[in-house]
Amino acid sequence: MTTLTETSAVERISAAVHERWMQSKHEQGVTSRKSETGEELMVPYNELSEAAKSLDRGTVEAVLAALPVGIKHVLEERARQDELHGVHDYWEPVWFTILGEEFGEVAKAVESTTFAEGLVAQDNHRSKIREELVQLAAVCVAWIERMDSKA
Repeated sequence: MTTLTETSAVERISAAVHERWMQSKHEQGVTSRKSETGEELMVPYNELSEAAKSLDRGTVEAVLAALPVGIKHVLEERARQDELHGVHDYWEPVWFTILGEEFGEVAKAVESTTFAEGLVAQDNHRSKIREELVQLAAVCVAWIERMDSKA
């Protein structure tokens, strides 16, 4: 599973952040921005020097470090789902069905780890429920992303 702190994930996010920064500067009418060493920064990410890329990476790593753990796990699950299933553009009733299936998995985890064993959800049992909740949240995020991409 891809984690947010893996080099490939940081690199992808850094490139996206850099491209968004350039877009923002272009919208402000800025066509050139130089680093302290004189390097042109208003170029595609892959054309930047390693020194310039490391500034983008540092920003991304700082933001990722500040995210709550639960959000990180949902985002990592989103990446895992895309790696496993690819990116899908489902019709809303299909998304609803997928969401229902994931909710059912949460219910099954709650039932099997608490009620069936006559237990109060102890920490070792909560991990399965949490795992299913992360998957459910990731499906919600995927659906939202697809809706937003059509807006």
